[in-house]
Amino acid sequence: MDSVDSINELISRYTAFGLTSEKHFANKTVISIIKDFLPKELKNLHIQYEILDDPQGCFIIPKGAKELDEALVSQSLEWLKGYPQAHKTFCIALKQYADGEYIRDTADNLRKALEEFLQEFLGNEKNLETNKNEICKYWGKENVDAGVCGLFQPLINAYKNINDRVAKHNDKVDEKLLEFLLYQTGVLIRMVLSVKENEEDK
Repeated sequence: MDSVDSINELISRYTAFGLTSEKHFANKTVISIIKDFLPKELKNLHIQYEILDDPQGCFIIPKGAKELDEALVSQSLEWLKGYPQAHKTFCIALKQYADGEYIRDTADNLRKALEEFLQEFLGNEKNLETNKNEICKYWGKENVDAGVCGLFQPLINAYKNINDRVAKHNDKVDEKLLEFLLYQTGVLIRMVLSVKENEEDK
């Protein structure tokens, strides 16, 4: 195989190979080839990307720490299925990230996904800054330990401050900074849902 210049080109070539190989991939769709064949090949080639499968599509993203990718990216797709607007926006951010669009729009869509999640969770249309307080009021009514709110609010503040700094840039954003925001979005969503699950179990 000739050299390739990008992960997208490599994936296109493997997909084309799958579609033209009667022996291994006859009667298979492009998506099934990608899901069945490509993950193993990426691993064999030591290419640090992974595939996330969702009804909105397959997302091929740079691989970070395995435990964080599974807990805060893959599972975020599952957690957000009950919150359709936030799920849709999170998928847009994931697609941008998977396409290597390390730009302020990607960071903004992660922030927007978190904001929409809190709006759908609380049943309001308030902004992120206001809903961080509303979540703490909700937790207070549920007798959640005050320490949880004491942790949640500074995390939201730091998350918002980073997003505000990113929003001032017209050029590309550092990939690791976007990876951090991607993981942090998952952390904040999980904090809210885990409290809800705890209360439901009681």
